[in-house]
Amino acid sequence: MKLILYSSALLLLLIFVPRACEGGNILVFPTEGSHWINMDILLQALHSRGHNITIVLKRSLDQKYITELVSKAILFERGALPLTNFLHMTLGMFSTFVDAHMA
Repeated sequence: MKLILYSSALLLLLIFVPRACEGGNILVFPTEGSHWINMDILLQALHSRGHNITIVLKRSLDQKYITELVSKAILFERGALPLTNFLHMTLGMFSTFVDAHMA
């Protein structure tokens, strides 16, 4: 009987003991394109949970350009953007990628 009582008390004690959590260090090398949108959400969640995040960016990576590019591609897929605008955007995207890789 005492064994059950002690086991129950020990189990309750282990359940209610505050848990320690240590955040890890994360190093990120972002890429151009839609991958960054998902990575951005993931990194914000990790940062809110105590992780230290270091992001290494090239100077040629322009977050505003990439966000605009992805939103235009989504508009085109939904049929809200004409084909000529999409082709112009695609040519601009390739020249930006070439510039980024030449730097």
